[in-house]
Amino acid sequence: SSGEQPAIVFPYLVGGVARNRKYRSAGKVFMQEKDALPSLFNIDSVTSEDVVYWVEGEIDCLAMHETGYRQIVTLPNGAPAKLREENDPRREDDERFAPLRTHADLLGKVKKFIIAGDMDEPGMVLREELARRMGRHRCWIVTWPDGCKDAGDVLRDHGAQAVQAAVE
Repeated sequence: SSGEQPAIVFPYLVGGVARNRKYRSAGKVFMQEKDALPSLFNIDSVTSEDVVYWVEGEIDCLAMHETGYRQIVTLPNGAPAKLREENDPRREDDERFAPLRTHADLLGKVKKFIIAGDMDEPGMVLREELARRMGRHRCWIVTWPDGCKDAGDVLRDHGAQAVQAAVE
């Protein structure tokens, strides 16, 4: 372990109550509360069933929020390293996706998901896995500009309008 160090704390609020806290140090060391409710970051922002934006990580949630999007969520444990076959029974036991069960009623009512994940290999796996789980008919995929891995990169390198252009 890396000992005590300063960190950003991301509260995972469900119904206005912190059900988990994720800690991120400057050196990208991550920790979470023990035995926390499996939940999506920023799930309380979802107040309309029209559209929900998926990103990969809390920082990208903040980048999307900065560019005008509000109903943005992310899983607490990032993207899987490799894609399993659709009929692989281990998919059902993947705890990475437990928050989808926690919020199944709300997510089941959403008409459209915009999946704006990372452009790397794990990000592509996450996109596919979310489309499978949410229903492909409800999912649209964002492609970020060349040289940018995610919403944060686009915002930093090209500004808010470039994020909006990619998403729209």
